[in-house]
Amino acid sequence: MLRQVEQDISRYGIIEQGDRITVGLSGGADSVCLLLLLLELKQKYGLTLKAVHVHHGLRGAEADEDEVFVRDLCERLGVPLAVRHADVKAQAERTGCSVEEAGRKLRYRALREEAEGGKIATAHHSDDNCETILFNILRGTGFAGLAGIPQVNGDVIRPLLHVTREQIEDYLKEKGQPYRTDATNASPAYARNRIRNELLPWLEREINAGAREHLLNLGKRAAEAEALIGGLAKSFYEEQAVISEDAVELPLEALKEQPSLV
Repeated sequence: MLRQVEQDISRYGIIEQGDRITVGLSGGADSVCLLLLLLELKQKYGLTLKAVHVHHGLRGAEADEDEVFVRDLCERLGVPLAVRHADVKAQAERTGCSVEEAGRKLRYRALREEAEGGKIATAHHSDDNCETILFNILRGTGFAGLAGIPQVNGDVIRPLLHVTREQIEDYLKEKGQPYRTDATNASPAYARNRIRNELLPWLEREINAGAREHLLNLGKRAAEAEALIGGLAKSFYEEQAVISEDAVELPLEALKEQPSLV
């Protein structure tokens, strides 16, 4: 698995020499694996590592135990840790969004504040990406949604995006490293959990055993198409746009001749 991650680092420029990386660390298998892998790469790339744990205030004693686990882990590994407490439920009620979305926004806010301009590493893996692509298809999407989760998105990097959950668990087992399990990941109350635990297994069992692989290949092709279309649109703009102090003008006839996707 380390070889796969290093290949992605080289291919996509995920990590550069001397990077400061802040890791989102929940205590679950994915984020624990990510932290251990980055520690393996720390000397090679001259990395400065830091971890951030966000306590969402949603799961009572279980969440408290996650925080204790993460504190103990980072102390043992010698990784600086920042712990943030957030009232996700109150944030969701204030903004009118779902608890999931409120939690995501608060996590990224905490990560960016702690990263102070450095890179943020999250532990999304290929199974997450497959679920995201399928979820986007079912909700309705264009090429951007079909492309799934980007490996690099501004200051956010995802070194495990081409690694499977099974590989992650095998890696931790080999290292003898325990991790926390979030009981809410099995709850059918969340749409993503139903996709992960019910829909995808059914598709593999009843429709096509290679469903995950095909969805990921679709995502890869969609990302390539999105990049191509974006490049064509940029070229058209650079060649045709007339920019003045208070306006940007494009020739109407030339614009009409462009394919609708551009």
